Amino acid sequence: MRDTAEAAARLKAAVRSLDLRMRAAAGDLDYESYLHKKRALEAALFALSRGRAADEKVDPGTISS
Repeated sequence: MRDTAEAAARLKAAVRSLDLRMRAAAGDLDYESYLHKKRALEAALFALSRGRAADEKVDPGTISS
């Protein structure tokens, strides 16, 4: 769980960094590449958060010791 939380924090930091770059590159060709990267990072973050939510909803009776 800790690894996924750290990964989520790194993804969020990368998205914030791209937001700053996108503001500076408005109207530039770099804007499109930053936007593409940002969407990919947000998709990864969404998948990670869905996976964490699914892990938390596991029925304790189905886990074997």
